[in-house]
Amino acid sequence: MSIDKSYIDDIFKKHPYIDDITKYVLGETDTIEFDSKNITYSISNNHNIYSQLLELYEMDKNNEALIRLFKVISMHDIENIYIFEILIINIISGLTIKEALLKCISLEKINDWNREYKRHSYTINPISNEVINAKMNILIYYHYAKKYFPEETEKFIESVCNSTIYEITSEYGENILIALMAFSIKVYNNDYSKIDALLEYSYKIDYADSILSLFVIIDRDEKIQKRFIELLENNLLNTNKDLLINFAYLIRLFFLTRKNLSHKFQNMNFNEFLSYLEDFNIPKYFIFLIRYLDHNVLVNSNKFFDGIKEYDEY
Repeated sequence: MSIDKSYIDDIFKKHPYIDDITKYVLGETDTIEFDSKNITYSISNNHNIYSQLLELYEMDKNNEALIRLFKVISMHDIENIYIFEILIINIISGLTIKEALLKCISLEKINDWNREYKRHSYTINPISNEVINAKMNILIYYHYAKKYFPEETEKFIESVCNSTIYEITSEYGENILIALMAFSIKVYNNDYSKIDALLEYSYKIDYADSILSLFVIIDRDEKIQKRFIELLENNLLNTNKDLLINFAYLIRLFFLTRKNLSHKFQNMNFNEFLSYLEDFNIPKYFIFLIRYLDHNVLVNSNKFFDGIKEYDEY
């Protein structure tokens, strides 16, 4: 079965070797006569294209032209880190789940996207931190991996969780949140045997990564709640109030845009979600901040926290 040539034209518009790509995808040749590493080119950022391609793949997983197209896509970079379908296209093209995750959502990739985002955006939300927003979306990448490759993803998560701290810190380095989220997913799915390991990591790695990995499972254990609050108060509140505001906004944003991915939150409104957080001893000032940011985006962190601590004590 073939594929509509318009997909090739849309994805590789102005590509210097588009004729070679077209011949390869349509089966007119069996080789690609260029090395993508030697050219500077970023493929289309149009999310709809990749969504449509995966729909075609679901209908016919043996479509040779489509698989060839995926292989050429996988040879290239894409700027937009929120096109989660690219992860699946990379896996179909032969990358392992780990390789695909690192290709799509590594810290280097996040930082590159952050620079492009700031460079091209006419208006930047002053309280939205694009780096931690992107890091939180590692969970969505896992969601897509599990949707299309459930057994392989589960084996990958199990492999990560069975590794030692030394092995993981050495193997993932600055991308350790990818590994930590594997632990969080296991705990979220009621495998509480991974809690102590996750807590141990929280004393040895960047506190922001620890906070993100613990927040998604805050309802699973009192030790997680306690450690999360320690990091919130000792690291964010006392050392980086701007990042604390960023994190509060992220929680609001993630709930409103991703709640349908969780059975627990699907039918909650925003106020019910805040009440849910209160049950886990989250500081009152932090919940107030999340609520405040639902209506306001201009915050002077020093003045705000001078007043908000008094609110919490009251």
